[in-house]
Amino acid sequence: LFLYFIGGGGWLGTLCTKKKSCKKMDPEKKPSHVVSKHVNDVQAPPAELSVFVSGLPAKWGADRLVQALKECFAECGEVFSIDLSESKTYGFVRFFNGAAVHKAVHSDHPIILSEGEKAEIKVRETGVGTPTVLHIGGFTKEEREKTFQQIKEMVTEWSGEQPTHFELPLNEEGTNKGYCLASFKNLEVASRAHERIRNRGRMATWVTLREAQPLAVQAKLRKSYFEILESLGEDPRREGLLKTPARAAKAMMFFTKGYNESLEDVLNGAIFKEDYNELVLVKDIDIFTLCEHHLVPFFGKCHIAYIPNGRVVGLSKLARIAEVFSRRLQVQERLTKQIAYSIQDALQPQGVAVVIEATHMCMVMRGVQKVAAKTVTSCVLGVVKKDARTRQEIFGLINGAKM
Repeated sequence: LFLYFIGGGGWLGTLCTKKKSCKKMDPEKKPSHVVSKHVNDVQAPPAELSVFVSGLPAKWGADRLVQALKECFAECGEVFSIDLSESKTYGFVRFFNGAAVHKAVHSDHPIILSEGEKAEIKVRETGVGTPTVLHIGGFTKEEREKTFQQIKEMVTEWSGEQPTHFELPLNEEGTNKGYCLASFKNLEVASRAHERIRNRGRMATWVTLREAQPLAVQAKLRKSYFEILESLGEDPRREGLLKTPARAAKAMMFFTKGYNESLEDVLNGAIFKEDYNELVLVKDIDIFTLCEHHLVPFFGKCHIAYIPNGRVVGLSKLARIAEVFSRRLQVQERLTKQIAYSIQDALQPQGVAVVIEATHMCMVMRGVQKVAAKTVTSCVLGVVKKDARTRQEIFGLINGAKM
């Protein structure tokens, strides 16, 4: 389980000591030393998950300091990167989660060791006093029916702390989605709340920047689109383009809203015991997504089939699963597998088959410009993969054959 922490007011960027002037960290700057072995498997954590370290012995040199800092903070959690200043007397250590940040800040008199030498360093939080946010979810059916105020009081009771800000996302029907976002005064308060909620057996994770600050992310996108228009030689201030950056930012947030949705949110407990072990097929599910290589659309039809093993899922949920994964930057091959394996994980059926046929605008409006070209991908699991007759039946039904 990954735990994420952010400052509710965004990245502060200033770190003050008693005797020295404030130091600044650019959150967009690439760290000088990425030390994690898993950097290719996970998304790089945000700069907000850093601590400020000072009192470093510059004479040790960069390599020795990086190794010593990595070993020093190993007990707190895995270190993603270490960014040293030019003077090598201070720097930033970035972690993968907020829990590690909390441990690093509150460790007693940290000491780094290297080649028989040792040095005591100082560690400070990079955003002292900023709000921190928890994603609290897994609400029961009864809890989903509670009002905003009732759920806020429920979370306050669970956490033993008073949230400074509270959000309750709602679905299209106007009921809550089964989770909330609660901000707390600072990391220490939020960490206590997190621990108490988890001890009650409830789900509580630190949230990503995108989840907690959708307006801030949208503002950043708006600025980027403004600069893109300028780079193209256009005037973003003219009447026709005046609101285009804002519209484009809002549209991009919608196109990629799947990053904020999970399988648990989509299924919403709609899995039922049923004595049925024959084929279930939902055909012609419309999908629209963005190619991650060119950021242009590809779209088409998705066909989902599974053979139950004592449990079935609400039919609309199959379409919603396809929607969650298609509302992300994608390649068609990965999208097909993600849908298939999510159904396999959720239902543990006898077998699953997913087929997608799509038109890619990166092949239509640019590049080879082949308007009629379609791409077909499939992923088959379990008995569908093992049994040719079952596979033939499914593909026949998808292609329009009569039973």
